[in-house]
Amino acid sequence: MDRSTHDHEPAHLLSASPASPHRPAAHQSAGPAFSSPPTSSLAAVSPPPPTSVQEQALETLVLARLRAYVSEHQGLVPENMYALIMPQLERPLVQVAMEVAQGRQCAAAAVLGIHRNTLRARLKALGLGGDTGRP
Repeated sequence: MDRSTHDHEPAHLLSASPASPHRPAAHQSAGPAFSSPPTSSLAAVSPPPPTSVQEQALETLVLARLRAYVSEHQGLVPENMYALIMPQLERPLVQVAMEVAQGRQCAAAAVLGIHRNTLRARLKALGLGGDTGRP
């Protein structure tokens, strides 16, 4: 089963605004739960190193912003960090793919390397107009 079809609770960790219009009201006031980092290093679960200069630059940018976020919260990390961050990375990725494909979902799905039905589900889940019916 493709993990990209699961809904995640979005939060704006990578942006300046702390509230999310898609976050349930109960979570808006309370914010994410935080805990101390696990004893194992976060680097132990990192993906393989990037292969191109562009990938390295993007990874460096994301890594710097994530470290700044953790630092801003006195070293505490949210308990559901994956679910909080992935939608924020996925939304601009899907938006750029749709721009590159000039709004054509089949072409955008090919750019992303996913099935067009998966893209349509992600567009809908991310509130990016997945109901256009445009192939």
